[in-house]
Amino acid sequence: MRLTRIVADETSNLEDDFIKRHQVTVIPFNLINRNGRIVAITSDQKENSEEGLFRSKDSFFKYINKVKKKEDIPTSGAISIERMRSFIKKASKRKRDLVCIHLPKELSKITENVERAAELVSAEVGNTIIVIDSRLAFSAQYLVVKEAVGLAENGKSAEEIVGHLNRIRKNIHLFVAVYSLRYLRKSGRVQGLKKIVSYISDFLGFSSIITLKEGVPELLATATRQRVENRILSEMERVTGYGEKISVRINYDIEETRRRTKKLEELIRKKFEWRLKEISSFQMGPLVGSHTGPYTISVAVKKHGYKEIDSFVIAEMFERVAKKLRKNESTLNRLNIYPVIDADTGKNLSFTMSDVAKSVDFSSIRRTFSDIASRACENGTGFSGTSVAAYLTGFASCLSKNEAKRLEAENFVKAIEEGTKSAYLSFRYPKEGTILSVMRVSAAKARENLPEEKDIAEILKEAYIAAVKELFNPEVQEIPILKKKRIVDAGGLGFVYTLEGWLSALGKERDIEDFIEEFKNKISVQKYSLVYRIEEAKHPGFCLKIRVEGLKKRQREKLAKKLEALPNPIESPLSSVSNIVHIHVYNEELKEKVLEICNKFGEVELLKVSSLSLTKFELIKNKVINIIGKTKNIPKLVAWSLYWFGLRILFPFREIGLWKQSRDLNLVTKGLEDVVEKAEQAIIVFNKRGKIKYFNEAAERYVGSLGIEKIKQGDSINLYLHPEFLKEIEGKLFTLGKESSYIFEDKDHGYELKQLYTQEGHIGAKLEIKNKKIEGYVC
Repeated sequence: MRLTRIVADETSNLEDDFIKRHQVTVIPFNLINRNGRIVAITSDQKENSEEGLFRSKDSFFKYINKVKKKEDIPTSGAISIERMRSFIKKASKRKRDLVCIHLPKELSKITENVERAAELVSAEVGNTIIVIDSRLAFSAQYLVVKEAVGLAENGKSAEEIVGHLNRIRKNIHLFVAVYSLRYLRKSGRVQGLKKIVSYISDFLGFSSIITLKEGVPELLATATRQRVENRILSEMERVTGYGEKISVRINYDIEETRRRTKKLEELIRKKFEWRLKEISSFQMGPLVGSHTGPYTISVAVKKHGYKEIDSFVIAEMFERVAKKLRKNESTLNRLNIYPVIDADTGKNLSFTMSDVAKSVDFSSIRRTFSDIASRACENGTGFSGTSVAAYLTGFASCLSKNEAKRLEAENFVKAIEEGTKSAYLSFRYPKEGTILSVMRVSAAKARENLPEEKDIAEILKEAYIAAVKELFNPEVQEIPILKKKRIVDAGGLGFVYTLEGWLSALGKERDIEDFIEEFKNKISVQKYSLVYRIEEAKHPGFCLKIRVEGLKKRQREKLAKKLEALPNPIESPLSSVSNIVHIHVYNEELKEKVLEICNKFGEVELLKVSSLSLTKFELIKNKVINIIGKTKNIPKLVAWSLYWFGLRILFPFREIGLWKQSRDLNLVTKGLEDVVEKAEQAIIVFNKRGKIKYFNEAAERYVGSLGIEKIKQGDSINLYLHPEFLKEIEGKLFTLGKESSYIFEDKDHGYELKQLYTQEGHIGAKLEIKNKKIEGYVC
């Protein structure tokens, strides 16, 4: 087996000792100052900012802290593909396979350029080179690289390393505290209204906490600069599960920030204590600081997941479920239309799970779940409460012989499956399209993911997503009223909230927050669009919950058949869990007959009697809520209408400005159209101030080949035409003849493309338009 080596880029901020010890190849970036000089940290030369030379990282950060103009901030860019090729070829010595870990493509072109260089080296050397977009950056990327290095040194193949990294990187979270948005504004990464907000934020002394979402920077929160450390800590708590072990990496810029980093380290050690596997900090290089500013702290958290959970984690999972159900009780009540419209699903589920995890026996998994299931059976009522009680009873039954203190993924999935079977068996005639279907689909998804995934939290996340999809689009819908009114089953929604509570305890809510937001919006629409007649809510009869002491398991079937034989004119989802029976009856006479039959099988205790009909107050309340829900968007519509009217009619200045810009852009486009059609040359147009106004695809390819990160409108042309770059291509870029001008015309204008020269030779061309002057170089 060939050994695998790891390749990273400069933004990982690896210590020199780490690089040497683990033989990691680091691909640098170019950081270029306004004079076209490459910035370097060197202690053996005099410091000269004009030449790009600085004695230390601190010296560089102090320099950029003082700059006033955008042009004075160095610009970053990837090195050329040829130089990348040399790095990768050197790392491929002895035909070693490589795993290259780099920045997201949304942040830099380095990944694309490395891919191109890797193809060339792999074809030449004959080794395997896999380039991955880490979707992370800075201190988070360090954790990915460190994980990869450990796997490589343990003899894992390149394919195995990449597979593992793809699984664990979703458990790595990044929080970057930017003390001022000034540098991001100057780099062009803050635009429009956000730019105005950023000025206000800086003026008020706020810091921004930024994260990466699928490789794209996203504002997570703002905080006063005195509370940045506490805010980062709270965000870490939110993404970390109860009792979950973590590793932390911190990067900071200027040395003055080191003191704050130490304070943050102390807070993390105190907060996470025994859960903290490791923590390290290191000063980042000039590259990141040139974009984020000198007062930046980057914190990455790697979660180690849950290959097994103990009784304390289980208790916390059920505590979170109780909170989640209390929070959504009114929503569940509003959507409760099956088996009858009695608006009690939220109350029933909330009561069922209210105290199941209080003062449980923590001595073993078996005892913990036995206590939880017993309390759920005592509390469980209604169709949904009975289902959940039966589910937990089956869960506990599966673990009845497990005296271990921890529960691993295999047994957890088995328990989920047994819980689902128990819930189905608790009903004489289980119906699809209800809470039972949601349980079944989530259990099936958990089993499907088990061979590839051993992290309980990840298994539950996939089970949750499958449960939500089943809730909204049941494979089989046997409940006509749910189909008719296009409403989800309230009990099924309650079970989805149960899974959400579990995921909250295991630190997975942030991972699925977009999915949850979409799910909430759909539920909100259904809640406010639900319409039913008053007659539908005036349902006769009672819901009975009866305990039959001494009822044996083999007698339940016989009791159920006798109860079913009663002349009960209403649909009754008859269920029994342990020695508790749940049934709907039409009137007082039937209630007495039910109690009489139950009394023959053991001592009877009537635990609950509730009406199946909504009260007049509840009916009126629901109608009012419906009306409010349907009209809540009216204020937004009115506000938008006023805004649009004011913008377009009363204050048209913005529109006039946009029209002028559009007219100028069309003029430039016409002038370049003929050139673009007849040649494949790179075209860059810029104004008198040297700011780029237009560029074509050929120009983008050219700039990428030079190793520059990305060409953007508003950039200075000097960066792309500096002799440092031009000498590398030896004039091959300039395809127009040097002797004569290129002249062409359209209906309204004449154009002349004149060749430009300096002492160094031909450097491009100047485009002149009759009656207007737009200066530009055609390269």
